[in-house]
Amino acid sequence: MPARFAIIGHPVTHSLSPILHGAAFRALGIDATYDRLTIRTEDLTVAWEEQLRPHYNGFNVTLPLKSAVIPLLDSVEELAAAVGAVNTVTRLGDQLRGTNTDILGIRASLAPFIAQIRHIPAVVIGAGGTARSVTAAMASDVHPSHLTFLVRDPLRASDVAALALSLLSCPVEVSTLESPTAHIALSKAGLIVQTTPVGMAPEIERTPAPSFTGFRPEQVVFDVIYRPLETAFLRRAASAGCRVIGGLELFLLQGAAAFEQWLGRPMPLEAVRPAVAAAVAS
Repeated sequence: MPARFAIIGHPVTHSLSPILHGAAFRALGIDATYDRLTIRTEDLTVAWEEQLRPHYNGFNVTLPLKSAVIPLLDSVEELAAAVGAVNTVTRLGDQLRGTNTDILGIRASLAPFIAQIRHIPAVVIGAGGTARSVTAAMASDVHPSHLTFLVRDPLRASDVAALALSLLSCPVEVSTLESPTAHIALSKAGLIVQTTPVGMAPEIERTPAPSFTGFRPEQVVFDVIYRPLETAFLRRAASAGCRVIGGLELFLLQGAAAFEQWLGRPMPLEAVRPAVAAAVAS
């Protein structure tokens, strides 16, 4: 009988995870399926007991369920609990364990640049769930000397700032994207991570900091958006000589981490990358 995996959330019709994992299953000759399961928050408990727990070997979790699944799990990875979000569930015998492979994917995306970005100022644009995962990833490897969150509404950044203060041993600051402080922080940062939806298709010419022109070649700039493959924000950074990381890399690496948790073997990234890139471009 094939192993069964899925992505759960609402909506999930746009998800590329079935393409990613399907390509990996085919490349390795694994007898497995990967489904899209539309599950709303109010239906989660019933679906968990009647569908997910008895029938699936593992599943990915997307919005709006990343926090809602936590009370239903038998165990939760420490960092996932600190971040308050689970995006991967793995069956271990009769137990379901939750982890956050976004954190692992961010760490793996940044790994080639660690020597360049460690112990220097960093900026995170945004204060949502991805910003929380970025913060946890920085605590593991980057250890910034100063961290600034740039947001539209500072009141909404209190949770992520508190998380940063609990995980990092550096000053943490919150500022608005339009403030003079934002320009200074972006100019001084060795690492800039853009976690908001600004610049996502179809509004591909938008950037979260349209007036900023101070990118430097010494900077590493990471945008978590993968549609388009290169955002206007990344294009500006690349034209200034920055080292850039696109969201497709994060998507692949977080998916690879989930795959390895489920099946105990590495995902063949070079075999699946063309299928995912083609789907993004279509």
